[in-house]
Parts: sequence; C-alpha cells; structure tokens
Amino acid sequence: MKIKSLTLNGFKSFANKTIINFQDGLTGIVGPNGSGKSNITEALRWVLGEQSVKNLRGSKMPDIIFAGSDTRAALNRAEVTLVLDNEDGYLYNQPNEIRITRRIFRSGDSEFFINEKKVRLKDVVDLFIDTGLGRESFSIISQGRVESIFNSKPQDRRILIEEVAGVLKYKKEKKKAESELVETTEHLKRVADILSELSRQRDPLAQQASKAKDYLSQKEQYDLLNRDRLVLEITQKSSEKEQKESELQKVIKILSDKERMTSEQSKQVEVLHSRQKKLESLIDNEQNELTELVRQEEKISGQQNMSRQEEKFQKERLSELQEQYSANLDNLTEIRTGKQSVKEKIANLEDDREKLSKKILELEKIIDNVKEPEEILEKLKSELNRKIQEKNLVNNSNNYIEQELEEKSQNQAETNKNIQNITNEKNKLKLQLDELKTTLNNKDNEYQEIVTTLKELKIKEVELSKKDSELKNNRNKAWDIYQRVQTKLETLKSISDSYTGYYQGAREVLKERKNISGIIGSVAEEFVIPKEYAQAMEVALGGHLQDIIVTDENVAKKVIQHLTYNRLGRATFLPQKAVKARMLNKQYRVTLESLDGYVGIASELVKVSKENLKVSQNLLGTTVIAKNIDFATEIAKKLNYGVRIVSLNGDVVNPGGAITGGAVKQKKSGLLEQKLQIEDLQSDIEVMKKKLEDMKIYWGKVHEEYKKIQDKIDTLQVKKNRLQTDRDKYRRKFELIKIENEHQSIKLKELKESSKYTNIEILSQNLEENKEKLHSLTKEIDSLEQLITQKAKAEEHNSYSIEKQREEISSYKQREAVIIEQLRGLKLQLQELMTQEENISELLKKQQDAIAKIKNKEKIALSAKEDIKDKQEYIRNTIDSIKKKLKDAQEERKQLHIEVKEAEKQLTRANELQRSAYEEQKKLSIRISQCDTILDRNLKDLSENYGVTFEEVEHQISEKDLNTIEKKLKLLKLGLDELGVVNIGAISEYERVNERYEFLNSQQNDLLSAKEQLEVSMNEMDLEVKNRFQKTFEQVSKAFSEVFPIMFSGGYAKLSLTNPENILETGIEIMAQPPGKKLQQLSLLSGGERALTAITLLFAILKVRPVPFVILDEAEAALDDTNVARYAQYLQKFDNETQFIVITHRKGTMVNADVLYGVTMQESGVSQIVSVALDNID
Repeated sequence: MKIKSLTLNGFKSFANKTIINFQDGLTGIVGPNGSGKSNITEALRWVLGEQSVKNLRGSKMPDIIFAGSDTRAALNRAEVTLVLDNEDGYLYNQPNEIRITRRIFRSGDSEFFINEKKVRLKDVVDLFIDTGLGRESFSIISQGRVESIFNSKPQDRRILIEEVAGVLKYKKEKKKAESELVETTEHLKRVADILSELSRQRDPLAQQASKAKDYLSQKEQYDLLNRDRLVLEITQKSSEKEQKESELQKVIKILSDKERMTSEQSKQVEVLHSRQKKLESLIDNEQNELTELVRQEEKISGQQNMSRQEEKFQKERLSELQEQYSANLDNLTEIRTGKQSVKEKIANLEDDREKLSKKILELEKIIDNVKEPEEILEKLKSELNRKIQEKNLVNNSNNYIEQELEEKSQNQAETNKNIQNITNEKNKLKLQLDELKTTLNNKDNEYQEIVTTLKELKIKEVELSKKDSELKNNRNKAWDIYQRVQTKLETLKSISDSYTGYYQGAREVLKERKNISGIIGSVAEEFVIPKEYAQAMEVALGGHLQDIIVTDENVAKKVIQHLTYNRLGRATFLPQKAVKARMLNKQYRVTLESLDGYVGIASELVKVSKENLKVSQNLLGTTVIAKNIDFATEIAKKLNYGVRIVSLNGDVVNPGGAITGGAVKQKKSGLLEQKLQIEDLQSDIEVMKKKLEDMKIYWGKVHEEYKKIQDKIDTLQVKKNRLQTDRDKYRRKFELIKIENEHQSIKLKELKESSKYTNIEILSQNLEENKEKLHSLTKEIDSLEQLITQKAKAEEHNSYSIEKQREEISSYKQREAVIIEQLRGLKLQLQELMTQEENISELLKKQQDAIAKIKNKEKIALSAKEDIKDKQEYIRNTIDSIKKKLKDAQEERKQLHIEVKEAEKQLTRANELQRSAYEEQKKLSIRISQCDTILDRNLKDLSENYGVTFEEVEHQISEKDLNTIEKKLKLLKLGLDELGVVNIGAISEYERVNERYEFLNSQQNDLLSAKEQLEVSMNEMDLEVKNRFQKTFEQVSKAFSEVFPIMFSGGYAKLSLTNPENILETGIEIMAQPPGKKLQQLSLLSGGERALTAITLLFAILKVRPVPFVILDEAEAALDDTNVARYAQYLQKFDNETQFIVITHRKGTMVNADVLYGVTMQESGVSQIVSVALDNID
C-alpha cells in the first residue's frame, strides 16, 4: 500500500488548495525554515486521527486553519485528504483506493470521511490499528520524535515493540474487559444489596396479595357488569351519535344551501353593484358629453354674436367706404374739371404772350438806332420791371401756397389726432388681449391639470374599487373560517370544562377543587408537554394523566373520604410532600448519552413547577424517550431491558423485553392531545383576531380612501365644468376684442394712407424755395434801382419819343411778365391737380378692392352662418337626445338602487340564516363531540381496563337492562367498600418482587459466571500479548544488533528488558557501543550518537516489520554529513518495499531522493509546492 496523494486546503500555511502526488521510492521535501515543510507531516498525522493539539504545534484545534496574512483574509475551515493505493490488500476488506478526509471549521466542529462516506474519528483510528500506520506509530517520525525515543523512559519504549507486535488491539480489548469486570463487580454488589432488600419485602407483600385476590374476585364480577354497562352505554351513545350526525348532515346540507344562497345573493349584489357602477359611469359619460355639447352650443352662440358684430362692423365699414368712395369720386370729377379749366387758361395766356412778344419786337426795331447808354439804361429799367413783376408773382404764389398749407395742415392735424386716438385704442385693446391671453393660458393649464388629475384619480378609483371588493370578500371568507375555528374551540372547551374523558372519580374530584383546598389539579393539567413529545407522554403516563396532585397526604385522605361517602368513584392521588422521586442510576445515564436515537429522560422533557418536580420524577423519572421503535429496541438491549423505553410514536419497550405498539383505525383524542388542540386553537384564534382586525382596519382605510377619491373626483368635475365655462367666456371676449383690434388696425392703415396724399411737404418745400427766391429778387431790385438812378442822371436829355416808345415796350413787357407768371402759377396748379387726380384714382381703386373684399366676406359669413346654424341645430338635437338618455338612465339608476337595497336586504337575511345554521351545527357538533368523548372514554375503559374491544364483547353481555346492571353494580360496590383499603398492586407487586428476586438471583449467578469468564479471557489475552511481545522483541533486538554496525561502520548494540519476569510491564533498555567506546546505556552517548542509534532502531523495526510508507521529518538533523550519507543510502535499501517521504535540510539526503518537492513562500504567509523528478536528470 502506498500514498498516492495528499491534498491540503486551508491547513496552516497552505491557504490555497495544494495537491501533492507521491511516487514510489524516496521523496524529499525541502525548503527554507518557516516555509511550511513540517505542516505536511502534521497534515498526515492530523488526517490519520491526531487529537493532540500540542503535537500539531497549536493551543487549540482551530489554530490549524489558515489564520490570514498581510494580503489575505483568514479562512473559516481547513481540510486534508489522503489517498492510499490498497491494491495489495494491505488493509483487509477495503477497496483498492482509500480516500480519507478530515475537515475542521472555525467553530471547532469536525467531519471525517472515508471514501466520501461520513464516519467517526474512532472509525479512522480503528482502520489503522496494529497496522504500523497509526497516528502514534513508527511510520510517522515528526520533529523531536527521534529525541523522544532516546529521552523516554524504558517503559515508554514498549509502545514501539507493541506496535510492531500488533498487540495494541489486545491491550485495548483487555482494557475494555477490565472496565467490564469492574462494572460487573459493582453490579454484583448492587444485586446483593437488592436481593437483601427484596427478601425483606416478600412476606408482607404475600399477605397483602392474598387480601387483594379476594378483592379481585369480587372486582371481577363488578368489572363484568361494568363492562356490560359500558357496552350498553356505547350502544346507546352510538345510536344517539348516529341520530345527531344524521341531523348534523341535514344541517350541513341546509348550511350548504344557505352558503350557496348567500354566495348567489352576494354574486347578485356584486352584479347589481357592477351594473350600478357601469350605469354611474354611463351617466358620468353622458353628463360629460352633455357638458361638452352645452359648451359647444355656448361657443357657437358666442361665434354667432361675434359674427353679428363682425357683420355690423363690415356693414358700417362698407357704408363708410362707399361714402368715402362717392366723395372721392366727386372730388376726382371736380379736379378733372378744374384741370381742364386751367389748361384752357394756359392756352389763352400763351396766345396773349405770343402777341405781346411780336409787338415788343416791332417797337424794339424802331429804337435800334438809339445810343448805347440809353439802351443800357433802358435794359436796366426793363430788367428792374421784370424783377419787380417776378417778385410780385412770387409773393402771389407764396400767398396761395400758405393758404393751401393752412387748409391742409388743419386736415392733417385732424387726421393725426384720429391716428393717435386709434393707436391709443389699439394699445388698450392689446393690453386687454395680453391679459385675456394670460388668463386663458392659466385657465387652460388649470383645466389640463384637472383633466390629468381626473384621469389619474379615475384609474385609481377603479383599482381601489376592485381592491375594496376583494378585501371585503376576503374578510367575509376569513370571518367564516374564524367562526368555524371558534365553534371547534368552544366545543373542546366545553368538553374540557366538563372533564369529559376523565374517570368518574377523577372527574368528581376536579369538579370539587374549589370547595376542597389543597387540590392542585390533574397531571394532564399541571404538566406542560411540548407538542413533539405529546404522543410519547400520552403513552408513558397512560392512566396517570388522570392522577390528582394534592399538597399532602391529609388532603388525599379528605378527598378519598368524600368520594367514599358519596359513592363517586375512585381516584389516585399524588401528595407533593410524600411522593418520592425515582431516577435512573448514573451508569444508565452515562450509557444513554452515548447512544444514537436517545431523546432524553421523560421527566426532563416536561415542564413543571418546582413543587411538582418530584411528582414528575416519580411518574417519568425512569422512563426513557427514544426517536423510534428501532432505536428503542437497541437502547433496551444496551440497558439489558432494565428500564421502560417509549418512542416518539408511542411504541413501548417494557422492562424485561415486552414490546407494546400499533395503532387503531380511528385515532381518539387523549387528554394531552385535547389540551394541545385547545392551546393551538386559542393561539390560532388570537392570530385570526389580529389578522381580522388588521384586515378590517386595512379595508377601512382602503374604503375611506376610495370614498375620498370619489369625493375628489366629484369636486374636480364641478371645478372642471366651472373652468370650462370660464374658458369659453374668456375665449369669446378674447375673440371680440381681437376683432375690434383688427378693425382699428384697418382704420389706422387707411388714415395713414390718406395722409400720404396731402402734399404738405411739396407745398412747404415750394414755399421755402419761393422765400429764398423772394429774398434774392429783393436784393437784385435794390441793386438795379441804384444803378438806374445813376444812369438816369446821365441820360436825362434823352428824347421824349424814344421814352414813349420805351414806356410802351416796357408796358408790353410788364404785361408779358405777368402772363409768364400766371402761366407759371397755372402750370403749378395743373401739376398739383394732376397729382391729386392720380392719388384719388389710386385711393378709389383701393376702396373698390376693400368694398369687394367686404362683400366677399359677407358672402362667406352668410355661408358660415348657415353652417353654424345647422351645427347648432344638430347640437341642440343631440343635447335633447342625451337629456332623454340621462333621464332614462337616472330612472334606471333609481330603480337599480331599489333593487340593490332589496338584494342587500336579502343578503343580510341569508347571512342571518347562515349564522343560525352555524349555531345549530355548533350545538350538534358539541353534542356529537360529547357523545364521542363518552364513547372514547368507554371504549378506552374497555380497552385499558378490560383489554377488549367493543366488537368483541358486543354480543357477550349477560344482562341487557341498564337499570338492572346499575343496581347490581351498586351492591357489588358496597361489598368492595367493606373490604376497606386494598392494595391491589400488592399482587403484582408481590409477583414483581418475587419475580425480580428470582431474576436477580439468577442474574447474580450469571454475573459471577461472567466475571469468571472475563478473568479467563483476560488471562488468555495476557498470554497472547506476552508471546507476541517476546517474539517481536527478540526479532527487533537481533535486527538492531545487525543494523548498528552498518550504520556506525562497526561497534555493537543490543536491546534488553528491564524486567524480563514481567513481560507485560517491562521496559526496554538500549545499550550501544560505538566504535572505539565501551558498551553503555543510550543516555550516556553523545547527541549525534544517540540520534543515529534511535534511527538504527527504527531501521531495525522496519527490517522486522516493513510498512508501506514512512514519513521522516528532519530525523537526521543531528547527524554529521558522513552519517547523513549512510542514513540516506540505507533508506534506499527499503524503497522497494517502503515508500519514504523525507523532510530534510541535508544535502546527503536530497542527493539520494528520487523526487524533490520544494516548499516556498512567494506570497507572505502562504506556502506553495514545486517538484522535480531527479530520476530524469542526468
């Protein structure tokens, strides 16, 4: 057998999962100090079952778990797996590959596995016992083990030879036999004491048993009659029960009908509510549609009003335009007439001017011969006259232009005033429009918010309505379940309060507890038993559940006198002060603690008051509770069938080996189960009450929220309608003001257009030009007058005729100048008339276009008016239709409301009938439960007191008249009472004591025989150990003497026994004589010599008994290089048979290794493995 691999995960410094695969031959593990090499050896020791933390270099077992480093957190578990190759069958009856795993958690919990199957530590240790491979064997030589060999006492060295001899198993068995021998001796002492005590009890019990047998003879007759009474009562109660069950079935059927009717009525109410909701929704939709249509009608009315105002404005505007057009047309005619008149005047003046020019030309020819000075003077005068005339013409023109400017300025001022007024009006209208637009936007936003909120609220309303209905239905269902549970609880309480299920005597005592002080209660009432143990305790206590706990014996006597005097039956009493505790002995308890399936001592599993502790220990102190019947029988075997054992399912293993168990078809409720049911139901009812209250509160909140949502929707709907009305009102006002603003804009545009054609700028410009020209002419005239005066003085002597001619020429020229100026003025007038004609023509064209547009608008408005009228008619008809629908829907809603009220009334009636049926069912259920309880009690009495079933004795009754039976029972009761207090248990007690006496007597003999057999077995084991030890010692001693000279290159050594006469306890002394020294004890040698001697001893052991593998942890540390080389070479002699794993620092050992594993700590605190196969290296 060889080690195939070792897996470390979280073990000490091996934080990462590390797998080391081992080969045959010599494997070396090297590495610097502190790298974790020795952790591999400790891992092997630990996985093989090492329990000493000290040997693993720790203070507590969880210390072997990786504790963390600077860069890594600590782990929570460590695990080591060792895989062994067992193909050679070294371990008998084991598979070819054995996988051993040990795991420990930070909490200290450990797990062991062999081939993935969970086992105990003992199983791992037993697997390697006497194989030379155990945790303490010579196959694992860890650090310090070599020193321990030569430093240990001679007696401690025995273990090496014993391991080789394979006698550890015998020593272990002997130790166990010695323990059993001590136990057997103790049992013999106890049996002797018990036999002495039983001998003193037998004679008094024999007398009491005789009296009891007389009592039982009469009691047998009483029991036969009482059994007949029970059978007759069972028959009567069964009949009554059948009758009540028949009535109950009818009531259940009625209840089912009522529930069905209630359900149907509830569904009908829901349907009506649904119809109501749909109808309300329909009415709401119709109302909304009606509101919208009314709004549209109002809007159309507003549009009609605006259309009428627009029509009125257009008519006024058309009339105004037509008047203006007519006036402008008249003006145009006048202008054209004036223009023709001016043209004719210009033509006449042109003719007059031509005539004058001809006359002037003729006169000038006459005076051609006049002297130059005269001519010059004449020219100057002529020029002066011309300038004066021109000045007069300019003055006339200025007067005309000023007159025109004054007239046009007045017209322009009035136009500007009108423009300013209209602009102011437009600004006011614009402000109003802005205010209305802002108000409309606010109203629109508010309206949109309300619409959005309404939409969200209606979605929420639908959800809450659905949730409200679901919660209401769930609450009704929960209420039905609560009522059923309440009924069941009341039934059980009624049964419990009447003490139904108790024997007559116990029942009467419990009813009188208020009148008799000192009565504590029944065992069933006073013992608090966990639910999981109820069935076991019901069986363990049996009839003792009805035992009455009292304070002391006086109370018990007083109550017995009460029962006897009133003939109320019998009862068993447990005085708190007198009852003695009964407990299992310590040995039994120690044995039980180590057994599988053991639950506990029955008295320790129930909860009682301090005063009732002894009562509990008296009744249950010697009863053991096991998980199931299989564990119970195993425990009984371990305890030699000396105690009563009850399984959790109620199966019983009695002292002596009798087993009771099984089940009946119909399980009856015992007192404990009844008590637990009441407690569970009370707990359930409290939970249900809380849940119902929570459901009620939650439903109330949901319902209230639902109502609030409806109120919000109604409020918002009203607000929405009001806002819609306000929006329409503001929108109509906005449209009217907008139209008015447009009209004012048109007026303003026309005024501005008309102001363009006043020619004020041209006239003003002409006036300025004339003023400048007048100023220039004035200067020229002054200059000419001065010059003429000078020239006139020089030419005074000119002749009169020439003067006359000149005056005539001058007169003609003046007339010509006047004509020229008139022509100029008329031409200016003609030009102005032509401009006015052009402007008025353009204005007339625009007015014609405006008139055409207005007439076109009138046609469109007329068509739109007809459309609006049709639409208004359609809306009014639709409104009438919706109003009719609303009226019908409201009538239907009114009728539906009446139907809903009627349906709800019927539902209330159905609920009342259902509750009435529930009450009837409850009464019948209680009566049936009472019948069941009486039947259970009587059947239980038949079963427990008489050991028969009803079917077995149904036809065996001797008397069928219940009254006769009761009379006979009374007579027999009197006879039994006359016997006085009888210890019925004395018969069984005598039989038990006598049987126990005989049993213990035989047991004493058996124990004596067993003691003798144990002593014989121990002697045989001692003999076997002696022989094996002696033989093995001689072989190892011989091998040691042979190997020593090889390892020391000479010398002599031997092993000797310190006490050869006592092979079982003798120590082993090592004597050695290295070359050149005398023979002496190992302790007197040098350190290196002692180490090499200890190693030599190990090699000798391996020679005598080769083992599959050996682990050596720095065993050669104390040797010099020469001895290390011999040590390593000697190891190779065994590597064909033994697999060596050597942890070393020495070069000589490394050189001889077949495979080297290096242990490093590249990461602080974390070990890692690297390997090299040296066989492959040249």
